[in-house]
Amino acid sequence: MSFIQKTVQLVKREKLYAFLLLFILSAWGFSLVWSRISSNPAPDRSLEQSVQELDKIIARHTKDPSYLESRFQKDPTLGLVARASSSALTVAILLGICLNIMLIQRIRSGRPWLEAAQETLRARWGIREVVKVMILFSFFAICLDLFLFMLEPWLPENFKSNFLILFHTTVTDVLAIGFIGYFIQKVRGNPFHAFGLHHKLNWFREMGVGLAAYLAVLPSFLIIMILLAVFSNLIHYEPPPHPLIGIFVEEETRAPWLVFYSLFLACVLGPIVEEIFFRGFLYPALRKKLGVSLGICATALFFAWIHENLFALLPIFLLGSVLAYLYEKRRNLIPCITLHVVHNSVFIFYFFLIKALLVDHPVTP
Repeated sequence: MSFIQKTVQLVKREKLYAFLLLFILSAWGFSLVWSRISSNPAPDRSLEQSVQELDKIIARHTKDPSYLESRFQKDPTLGLVARASSSALTVAILLGICLNIMLIQRIRSGRPWLEAAQETLRARWGIREVVKVMILFSFFAICLDLFLFMLEPWLPENFKSNFLILFHTTVTDVLAIGFIGYFIQKVRGNPFHAFGLHHKLNWFREMGVGLAAYLAVLPSFLIIMILLAVFSNLIHYEPPPHPLIGIFVEEETRAPWLVFYSLFLACVLGPIVEEIFFRGFLYPALRKKLGVSLGICATALFFAWIHENLFALLPIFLLGSVLAYLYEKRRNLIPCITLHVVHNSVFIFYFFLIKALLVDHPVTP
């Protein structure tokens, strides 16, 4: 049977999803055409300008050796937090180096990096169910976009822009979990058991595995980030700011509750949803089709690509590979969620710490 005949049969069998996919592609094409022919004014560059101002302030103060000492004298509590955080990061890197040495010794002795759990990783769903979830997710995300676009003129000023972004993210995250749970329940029964979450699981031990894995990957992650920063500086490339950075900068004084909710999304809900989809749902389907090694690589590559940041593609790919390997070995999502939550929390914490040290209430030289 030819590829065209198989495609026609698939479309006939899955008419609803074929229609939804056609709608998604049409909406995507329309948005591209509209962005080219629209006579709207140039997009708002306030976020980029704010981040550029932050970069200039940070660059100016980092060149002044006496600046940090003067900041610590003016705010001893901030100085204590900064020194403790610097020491904690140093200890974490040293522990990570030690863990990597131990891992190398395990490999040389013929033992695996991580002992496998007793459970067998089986997925009764496949690529078809993954594609269906992605189609449903994209369709409802577009519909929500249209709804919020029509609703925006009627909202108070404080409920526009960043609030709508966070609202859209929350609703689509909840929908994604619902769609995944629906398809798993159809083919397996209990979604929690499908992700290895059951009453016999030692959650504290699995959280410890996730934390140890993060310490092990942290030195390599930081080295890659430093090399990328040096390279981007050499070619005068300015990486685009993460959307959450804009919310942190713009809403810190205007709407602090949005900042706190952004932290919840970035450090709790986001990692849980991403681990459920990428490691719990996507990876087993790819593993069944491609095998373990290619399944890990394909999952990590898609995980890195979906973040839409070329600068961070390699470090996110590394993180995604470790997360998929964790799920392959431990057969449950707890280590993956733990690693993801810790990673996001650490980087956001240091963002606010650097901002407090070098940006807030700057000392004029």
